Amino acid sequence: SYHTRGFYYLIVGNYPKCVEEYSTLVGQYPADRVGQSDLAWCYAYLRNFPKAVEAARKVVEIAPKGALEHINLAFFSSFTGDFPTGEREARTALEISPSEVAQINLGEAQLGAGKVSEAAETYHGLEKFGSRGASLAASALADLALYQGRFSEEVRLLQQGANADLQAKTPENATNKFAALAYAELLRGQSRAAVSSAEKALANGQTLQIRFLAGRVFAEAGDTAQATKMADSLAKETQAEPQAYAKIIEGKLALKQGDSRLAIKDITDANNLLDTWIGRFELGRAYLEAGQFPEADSEFDRCITRRGEAIELFMDNVVTYGYFPYVYYYQGRVRQGLKTPAFADSYRTYLSFRGQSTEDPLVAEVRRSLGQ
Repeated sequence: SYHTRGFYYLIVGNYPKCVEEYSTLVGQYPADRVGQSDLAWCYAYLRNFPKAVEAARKVVEIAPKGALEHINLAFFSSFTGDFPTGEREARTALEISPSEVAQINLGEAQLGAGKVSEAAETYHGLEKFGSRGASLAASALADLALYQGRFSEEVRLLQQGANADLQAKTPENATNKFAALAYAELLRGQSRAAVSSAEKALANGQTLQIRFLAGRVFAEAGDTAQATKMADSLAKETQAEPQAYAKIIEGKLALKQGDSRLAIKDITDANNLLDTWIGRFELGRAYLEAGQFPEADSEFDRCITRRGEAIELFMDNVVTYGYFPYVYYYQGRVRQGLKTPAFADSYRTYLSFRGQSTEDPLVAEVRRSLGQ
């Protein structure tokens, strides 16, 4: 009955209860592989990755020859920022049984460790896994282009990939690409194109992730009506995760309207519901806008400590590490505000990701601040 209830809570998204049931189960039956594995996922959905790793490691001890067991350990290890373990476990999984998920986990671990060209090669390796692999490769390579500030390359990959997904009758894959495209357009200062891509994403799928990403783009592009609609639809859900996303969108709307105090309150409420990496990132930006530099500094520090969680914001095999370099840009601005010389280190780190970009409008600004 612990199994039944635990699995029920996992499916309906009541993760605290899920942890409770499975913890009781594995307390009595430590060698229960399924119980330990599901417990790891419940912890992951609560964003408690050290505990997820602990449970996943036990599963590997119970079933050392299972590819899926090594995949999960690889995935959660990278999320804690332990990229060497992530890479090792993904390689082990690929040796046991090659799969697109193990391949993507290998690329993510390599990227997290700063091995950009190796990650690119690994992502290209996804293409040998048929149409699903090619679809994942397009998303992953587009994210890598974003990470380096190659926006037009990212846009090209996403548009081609989304068209291929629609032709292959897999709109759920296209929807992720349209959402990523919307964010790319936003970063290029193309608000209208960003809104249009977000609308296309929603036309092909209405998952939590897509409603949140679209709502975030609408808010930042100044489309208050559509952003509010997304926030309202997420707030109506019963689980903590969509409710947290609703609060983040509300916070971004408040920020857009110049009310940084309300933005801070909304996004803090979001993080109290579910402590996500993107929630911390947005809270840092709200504190920065409010001129509360010490608070902003500690949020961006937290984003750097928890950098592994930026690899896949939604744990859905869609790579999102392109969000990460921006932390250093905002941290640089915060430290300039604090009048501390450390701002130069943050900006230099930003340039280590983006310095080759001819398309990122922030690069010129950062170079000016560094007197380059």
